Amino acid sequence: MRKFAPPAAAGLAAAIAFAAAASAETVLRYTEPSVNRGERASALNWFAADVARRTNGALKINFFWGGALMDARSSLKGVGDRAAEMGSIVGSYTAREMLPYNVGDLPVGSSDVWVGLRAMYELATTSPDLGKAFDAANVVYLSNFTTTEVQLICKNRVLSKVEDFKGVKIRSAGFYGQVMESLGASVLRFSGTEANRALDAGTITCNHNYLYGMRILRDYEAAKDIIKLDWGQHLAWAVIVNKDVFGKLPADQQKALREAGSAMVDKVAELMIGANDNALAAMKAGIDGHKVNVHEFPAAEKEKLLKAGEKYFEDWKSKTNAAGYSADRILAQYRAHIDKYEAERKAKNYPWKR
Repeated sequence: MRKFAPPAAAGLAAAIAFAAAASAETVLRYTEPSVNRGERASALNWFAADVARRTNGALKINFFWGGALMDARSSLKGVGDRAAEMGSIVGSYTAREMLPYNVGDLPVGSSDVWVGLRAMYELATTSPDLGKAFDAANVVYLSNFTTTEVQLICKNRVLSKVEDFKGVKIRSAGFYGQVMESLGASVLRFSGTEANRALDAGTITCNHNYLYGMRILRDYEAAKDIIKLDWGQHLAWAVIVNKDVFGKLPADQQKALREAGSAMVDKVAELMIGANDNALAAMKAGIDGHKVNVHEFPAAEKEKLLKAGEKYFEDWKSKTNAAGYSADRILAQYRAHIDKYEAERKAKNYPWKR
């Protein structure tokens, strides 16, 4: 069995490992900051099984869950330096290195989970700008995750127009928090796990979350009004492999990793859409006596929300261009991919429903 040695073991061990016969079993260590439960973990385990199936067991993935090897902020550098062969990275934690890829966190993309994931996957695997960023980090992009659509859950408050954000205390993050601040909201930034206590205590009125997240973190116990914004997604969230390791794998194993990565995009979408649908149904029906009310944010107001986010593209564009990439080209390609997959979804439905 081949195992890739950490940098401390360096050179000789790695050379011996790669000199082994092509039929030898190769094990890639995967650093994952979250625990082995939930939809993302299910998708990763599915991906590993698919890789093993496509390679007849010659290529396997060994997960180190819960940040056992490194935390989320260290994953890009850690995989690039081969402290682990594979890992999950969050673009916002490496904003400078992943500037082109962070287009996926701008409030511009489709709020449809599958459309957004497919658009990001195609962008990451075809864009020269994103390719340059991944190359510079010494990693190869394989697949993508998503938070799903941004929603709000509020305590004793219903937001039905953009003017309603003024003066409201909201726990949020990233570009979405900046947009809500521009609309007059008082935005607090802390972890989602603290939001339930903050809602209960009245420290915040609303929490930026996702339907499945509201169920997992039990936000419904402290607040009962879900404002269904269906606003963008956080899509700068990838599966990567060390570029040197990938380059030394046999061609059939490289192909298996790429194909499994593409297939995983559809699996992630299927699992996350299902998780959101199930969470919403459960919260509406009532969990332990706690029911929620669902309020659809009007389409005309949603357009205003999207318009309010456009000025935040400029900061990203300025930094991205200054770093030697073409922000306009990235945005144009991304939007074209969104349009392409939105048309496919409307014509054929989701892959798992065809």
